[in-house]
Amino acid sequence: MIRALALFLLAAQPSPPPAIVSPHPPELRIASFEPGPIRCAGGERVPDRYLSPLPVAVPLAGPVAPVRLRFRIDREGRPLGIGQAGVPPDPQLDVRDLAPALAAWRFGARAAAECEVSFAVRLDRVEDAPDALLYRYAALNRMQVPGSPGGVLVRQAFVRLRPPGSTCSVDPVPLEPIRLRPRAIPEVPGGISYSFFSYDVDASGRPVHIRLLSSSGNRGLDAQGDLALGAGRFPPQPREGCLYYFFRFSIDKVPAPPIPPTGDFRPAAATCRDDIPSRVARLFRMQFPIEFTRRPAEGWAVFTYDVAESGELRNVRIGASEPAARFGEEVLRAAAEVRIADVEGAQRGCVSRVRFLLPDPSRTPRRPGP
Repeated sequence: MIRALALFLLAAQPSPPPAIVSPHPPELRIASFEPGPIRCAGGERVPDRYLSPLPVAVPLAGPVAPVRLRFRIDREGRPLGIGQAGVPPDPQLDVRDLAPALAAWRFGARAAAECEVSFAVRLDRVEDAPDALLYRYAALNRMQVPGSPGGVLVRQAFVRLRPPGSTCSVDPVPLEPIRLRPRAIPEVPGGISYSFFSYDVDASGRPVHIRLLSSSGNRGLDAQGDLALGAGRFPPQPREGCLYYFFRFSIDKVPAPPIPPTGDFRPAAATCRDDIPSRVARLFRMQFPIEFTRRPAEGWAVFTYDVAESGELRNVRIGASEPAARFGEEVLRAAAEVRIADVEGAQRGCVSRVRFLLPDPSRTPRRPGP
């Protein structure tokens, strides 16, 4: 009887709702970003140098709201203080290259405060995308930030871009790597260039009929790419309509603007001992924002905080972050993991500075200091 009652009670329990499974995963589209007018407190500004953000693959069908960024322009025409404005973008839309690209823009040497630019988001299926967008997307797929779905549509893009009558359904692998001399090719700081070629292969494996199909406009890369491809050798199998591309990105870092002294941020009622910032520095474990290694720019952040008797950092606030808020976000992440031993009483109004230096073989990023 008891066993029968138990079975009845078990059967009477409401069954969980069935899992919702989408019969088809969302179709990926290529998202590209087009800036609108740059509006500042002193009027509209036009950049002397504009760099387009990288296109990315996204599982969105649209429409997608524009992505707004706020910033200011210093006396040298450099955008600083870059951060999100308005409603945050859809989390499925990878916008990590927008701030680094904007940081590489340059304006006339006239300072401006309270600037904003709105990037319209265009979504294209590979089947319908303009050829120019597909060439750029396919050639720069290796520049995508790790963890993004940025380059997953490259194979489809190659199918679309093959010349009519191509017998090169799979591009041959060169017998020896085809290399360029990147230092001999000019590139603006933060810039990313590409050159996209079509070629045929003769019976001896020599590239012939080399044609530049699309380019970002870097003539040095176009010329060196043509010469390097022509000097390459492939398996001796005649083919027509093969594709090859080169890309070049800036490797010259852009130093961060001057960092202010910590005294500019110290609260009036601070009771923080002088040794606390150096103790925090020894425990700080930060990571360089990887999107700023693609368009190499260094940065810094200044933050204020209290230290509880437990050793935790409390009330952590970013006082300033340059050239973009992203560096301050990394400081907040790292500060949440810090625990100081033997604090000897709560500390209030502490200030630390963090310098983000691009990694060199001979050094590592500096930790925060007083």
